[in-house]
Amino acid sequence: MKWSCKIFALLCMAAMCAKAEETRTTRVGQHTYTYRVVYRVMNGSAVIGSTRKASVVPPPRGEYAIPSRLGGFPVVIGDSAFMDCPDLTSVFIPRDVTIDEGFAQQGVRMFASSEKLTRFVVAEDHPNYVSLDGVLFDKDMTTLIRFPPGKDGKDGKYAIPEGIVTIGGYAFEGCKELTSLTLPSSLTEIRGGARTLRYARNLSSVFVVSGNTAYTSVDGVLFDKEKTTLVMFPDRKIEHYVIPDGIQVIGSRAFVSSGLHSVVIPESVTTIEDVAFGGSYLTSITIPKNVTSIGALAFGECMNLATVNLKCAKPQKEAERVFDGTSVTRLIVPRDMGWKSGERYWGKFVVVR
Repeated sequence: MKWSCKIFALLCMAAMCAKAEETRTTRVGQHTYTYRVVYRVMNGSAVIGSTRKASVVPPPRGEYAIPSRLGGFPVVIGDSAFMDCPDLTSVFIPRDVTIDEGFAQQGVRMFASSEKLTRFVVAEDHPNYVSLDGVLFDKDMTTLIRFPPGKDGKDGKYAIPEGIVTIGGYAFEGCKELTSLTLPSSLTEIRGGARTLRYARNLSSVFVVSGNTAYTSVDGVLFDKEKTTLVMFPDRKIEHYVIPDGIQVIGSRAFVSSGLHSVVIPESVTTIEDVAFGGSYLTSITIPKNVTSIGALAFGECMNLATVNLKCAKPQKEAERVFDGTSVTRLIVPRDMGWKSGERYWGKFVVVR
């Protein structure tokens, strides 16, 4: 009897997560388009984008209104919804549509490849969201959820409104039209740190309004208020950069995929976090003597990186894949600092000099 109950319960759960689809027709200007919307019924909602496969087939183009209900269930937008919609220009979010809470906290990646998307339009009576000048915010206007990837602000510049406390993770991902971003004095949290601005290829400066208690900027580079952590280096800043003395931490993804070719790290730095320089154009790197921690993939996918000189002692914890995807074959290290010539560390041969 117990096994029968368990089997029945499992069948019910499978049914509740069943994959389904509906065909919808929408009109854009003189054209009528028919889409197949794929979703899963989960916890009483129709979730679109719950897998890595396309949720709307073919990818919507032009102006698109998200259906408010599918199969009689209210619609929830999942992480991968609308990730491959290069011709999408405008999205309407009806009153009953919500963003999956987990992804809303982590960050909204779902429109990352919609490079022509210039605005979000939200139903006026929506209880959770609002749009201002095409940008998506929470209802209270304290969190910037998503900036449309195809929007250029004003001449490539955008100033986040005062009153915004939080920028959602990935909020500016793929925003190739932005050249300058200004953070308000009210801002205290950037979820995901530098990944929030990942692939903003033409961004050259980030500014912070005076009076902000969490962040500051120097020459367009973003730091924490105390100037001990380098938070984010804009993709298009410069090819050579000297990190200011006094910086102790190079934050996670701070230089990721930037156009950086060379960098000088000061002796004040003690920590290089995960993926800090990942995907940049570095050809060589010297790590100063006071560094005690280097995170996973800190220099991963730096394909031009061939020479590594370490002035520091051997880190107690060996992080994973620090130099994966590089041309590095050996690590040049100092004597009497815990290194052994001929050993392998981070998957590379150690040479003591």
